[in-house]
Amino acid sequence: AEADYTLLSNKKGNSRLLKKAASSAELPLYRHDKLKRRLITTENNVYLRELGVLTNDWKVKAGMEDKFRQINRYVELVDDVLKKAGLPEPFSIADMGSGKGYLTFALYDHLSRNSGASFSITGVELRQALVDTCNNIAKKAGFDHLHFITGSIAEAGLTEPNVLIALHACDTATDEAIYRGITSGAEVIMVAPCCHKQIRKQINPPNVLKEITRYGIFEERQAETLTDTIRALILEAWGYKTSVAEFISTEHTPKNVMLSGLRKKVRTSPDPAVVKKISELKQQFGIQYHELERLLNKK
Repeated sequence: AEADYTLLSNKKGNSRLLKKAASSAELPLYRHDKLKRRLITTENNVYLRELGVLTNDWKVKAGMEDKFRQINRYVELVDDVLKKAGLPEPFSIADMGSGKGYLTFALYDHLSRNSGASFSITGVELRQALVDTCNNIAKKAGFDHLHFITGSIAEAGLTEPNVLIALHACDTATDEAIYRGITSGAEVIMVAPCCHKQIRKQINPPNVLKEITRYGIFEERQAETLTDTIRALILEAWGYKTSVAEFISTEHTPKNVMLSGLRKKVRTSPDPAVVKKISELKQQFGIQYHELERLLNKK
């Protein structure tokens, strides 16, 4: 806005800077040429403001940038799976262990603005205070078909959902969520696991793999990989096409794996060929049982 500058440089490496009177009084926009596409917008976003992600003038608060990225990535992943699911209408979504509801609200927001489908979402959370807060925010946002109820993943009173989601349910709570999804016949099951204590306590390879688990940090990573691989295989055994995606970069959160199951076949018993693979995998690592396997064997 003060002057125009031109830098001239020739092949010999000689350069000179020319200065002329300003041709524009307006300041340039200091931003990337290509703006990021966000499925969730900030303008007039009541629920993100009420949840403390945005300021009163609809800007992302300092320190909440990672949460905003996580919300958008989550919606992108779920939306991609739901488009492939061919769900009936109206369909229902259960978000097990919904917590403060960041992601529950965002998914409802996105689907209500873009899908054109008839649906409802229920968030399930143990803490009554959070349930009350989320229901109040849903009312303020005008989200008529979004409700939160008090209950555990295993015992919450729900009609059979078409889509079951559980994000960061700790250790075997993820298994309870997958179990509930399989037994209720959910067309879509999506989980982002958190903690993997149940398998880690059992790992005792009878072979050279013992060298990997000698070191604590490697044992922890192996437990995560092994636990979630068996979960994916169990989903496959029960007729689901499974996929694994990075939820969001580890730069923003270490809890970054999303397991997705899209039901392709209704089964009354697991596929013996896949069960054999699971058995062989457990044998390789000295695993006695996987909690999800145990739950399904009880049904």
